[in-house]
Amino acid sequence: MIGKKKSDRDYVESVARRLAFWDRWRVLLLIVFAVVIASMVAFFVFLFNFVHDLNPNNALGVNVNKIFLLVAFLLGAAFGMHLAAAIVYFANALITGFRSERLLVRYFDERKSAS
Repeated sequence: MIGKKKSDRDYVESVARRLAFWDRWRVLLLIVFAVVIASMVAFFVFLFNFVHDLNPNNALGVNVNKIFLLVAFLLGAAFGMHLAAAIVYFANALITGFRSERLLVRYFDERKSAS
């Protein structure tokens, strides 16, 4: 935000470079995101099984297992909503390809060629 102000041409060129970067790495990034999501799901399945297998009763007779499951469910639900929003955002950006930025570059190129 603070610093040297870019000209319109410099800004459009930086946007074009970013688009070229995403175009080059799109498939690899989708694979990485898929692996990360699969590993997170596997981790939560492991965590659920671990909590489920804990000692069901403590010295006071309170069912600790149900409390842990409730806490794990609430944390998982909150984290899952954030994860789902991030997945949708990144997948949309990687698959559809930054439409407004592409339109900006195309418009600038058309104006430059028309001049």
